[in-house]
Amino acid sequence: MLTGKTLLKSSMDTGQNNPHPLKRVLLVECARGAAAVYVCLHHVNIIGHLAESFKWGKFLFYPLGFGEEAVYLFFFLSGFSIHYSSHNRPLGTLGGIGHYYYLRFRRIYPIFLIAVGLSIALGIFTYSLGIISKTPCHPDGRGLSFVLFFLSDIHEGSWHSGLANNPALWSLSYEIPYYLVYPIFWRYCNRFGIGRAFGVTLLASGAFILADCIKANHVSNIFSLYWLWTCGALMAEWKLTNNSFTLSPVAYYFLLFLCYAVSQSAEAVANPVIHGNLEALTIGVVIFSTFISFQPMLLSKRLLAAWGIVILLLASLLVTRNVPTLGRHIFLDARLIFAAGVLALLLITGTNIASLCRILAKPFLKAGAISYALYVIHMPILYFMADVLRHTGTSFYWMPFALLPIFSLAWWLETKFQARTAGWLDLTRAKLAGVL
Repeated sequence: MLTGKTLLKSSMDTGQNNPHPLKRVLLVECARGAAAVYVCLHHVNIIGHLAESFKWGKFLFYPLGFGEEAVYLFFFLSGFSIHYSSHNRPLGTLGGIGHYYYLRFRRIYPIFLIAVGLSIALGIFTYSLGIISKTPCHPDGRGLSFVLFFLSDIHEGSWHSGLANNPALWSLSYEIPYYLVYPIFWRYCNRFGIGRAFGVTLLASGAFILADCIKANHVSNIFSLYWLWTCGALMAEWKLTNNSFTLSPVAYYFLLFLCYAVSQSAEAVANPVIHGNLEALTIGVVIFSTFISFQPMLLSKRLLAAWGIVILLLASLLVTRNVPTLGRHIFLDARLIFAAGVLALLLITGTNIASLCRILAKPFLKAGAISYALYVIHMPILYFMADVLRHTGTSFYWMPFALLPIFSLAWWLETKFQARTAGWLDLTRAKLAGVL
């Protein structure tokens, strides 16, 4: 019998799959929980202005400044989870597609409605208390319809910016279209293979990136990142079929550093959609490591390769010394130095970066179960607390205490509300099917 620790280890090991796949891949659950918690901490820092609270705060809280990258990770994990759980679904029939859409609706919409309702209620409550909010939430009917039909976005070219106190909902306006077109992707995969299907989506995303560069628009914003979602589906297929790859660690880590250096250096000089895709590419390269077995190398060659990383670092620092950045240039240098140091250490020790990712993600397994609710409800609560603290003249050091009601509500929504709502929807659907 497998113990809990053994199960976690085996399910995280891509090369040791059971012929009857587990319902969940625990590494994916851990990563989802880690991303959700990180986004919460990112917004506690941003909304509470913690980095500005004391002299060295901007340096201490700088690692919490990458919330959008965590959302890109969500897109990948979403594509992985949908494809992994759909490998035996009859999506080639209208009934199968209808059932798939129903399951997506049942999972997404009930908690989404609670999040929208909570945002509006807290906006009204803030106004009734006579508090002047920096993010007033009083949507009109038109604005609310954009939100409820997942048509809002915070990026340039959007049709509507969404709820002022819950901008995190923008990512659902991307994921819902990905869910809707998945049966087409699934059918193409079955007919031509996952590799060709992913190649087509890669070309399509490239076309949308080009269109967005010409003129920013909502549709291009969404589908410029579709390749990342289908990349998750591609790796889910690899997981299901026990695919693995043997590569040189030198080639892999050099590629990873170059991807990271380019993406970070382009933050203030490239079109936002291009910069976002470069960051997403770096995330994809990191996740690809879970399918890699590195070729063995002598210590002398690993040391030489580590010096190669250092040379790449020095070249990057030289090339980017006059490149504009969104913050102080020292932060770009620090990111490149840190990345080079980590990769050089991994090369010297002969460690796959996937092992480091597993160690970092493993403590967040339980958070994975509440990650969706956590993501959609945390911002209105944080903004409400910030408004109250600002109105009463209380220090923003109290902001982290908002995490207690946030995590409590997320736990209740996922473990109690969602289960009961799903049961009621299933029963209602069965009764309607019987009548019709």
